[in-house]
Amino acid sequence: MQNYNLPAVNFDNTFEGVEFILPSNAIYDLTHAVVKLQVRQNPSTQLIHEFSTPTHLLITLPYTITFLPQLISIPAGTYKWDLKIFFQNGREKTYIGGTWTINPVITR
Repeated sequence: MQNYNLPAVNFDNTFEGVEFILPSNAIYDLTHAVVKLQVRQNPSTQLIHEFSTPTHLLITLPYTITFLPQLISIPAGTYKWDLKIFFQNGREKTYIGGTWTINPVITR
């Protein structure tokens, strides 16, 4: 799995999004795949939030997954995340993950 730290965002502010381009030699077809990005305190703790296709993540064939711009209301903290692809043929693959910091804000 490739490590990538998502850009920090302030609580209750718009995350500007990020684009992931998978290796062009990936042997799996993203057609009809489901993608989930899960956020947790650490890998063994309860799920904090899940982003998924098609509402929060967009697949652009052949190899691009975009975490769309959106309001982030996850409590301030530093979290672990990863992006898992569920392929139509039943295979599953976690290509990327890392940390994500949600900053506290003063103005509400």
